[in-house]
Amino acid sequence: MKRILAIALSAMVIAVVGMPQQAVAESVEMVISSEPTNDKPANEVYYSSIYTGTIGKSLGVTAYLEHHYEGVYTGWYYYNKYGPNNKLTLNGYTRNGRVIIEEYTNDHQNTGCFEGVFNDYGVFVGTMYVYKNGKEYSVTLYPQY
Repeated sequence: MKRILAIALSAMVIAVVGMPQQAVAESVEMVISSEPTNDKPANEVYYSSIYTGTIGKSLGVTAYLEHHYEGVYTGWYYYNKYGPNNKLTLNGYTRNGRVIIEEYTNDHQNTGCFEGVFNDYGVFVGTMYVYKNGKEYSVTLYPQY
């Protein structure tokens, strides 16, 4: 076992010595920059859930939201009467304690947004703004545990 370790170590030394100086410097730079941190990656999912609820008085919706570290949200939703083949993409963020989530069609058109908060029970309560007609609707989304 010691002999195999010595051979592998020798091969690594030979490889480094045989590298051009710039490549050695780049590999050293990589080692220095890869120090461990306590920060979570911004794209790491902190929490995700399926939600069901209503827009307006009775328009049923189903949504999936991922809450990433750094206050970023991604996901989708669809109107229950149109089914899951008609999903709209959701991308959002947190600003001044409020959650703002933009909706996009399959052809990347920004057609509206949700603005609100998650209460202590994980329920999203807020308003939906429809850009096309300028109307506002109340929204309540309940997490499905």
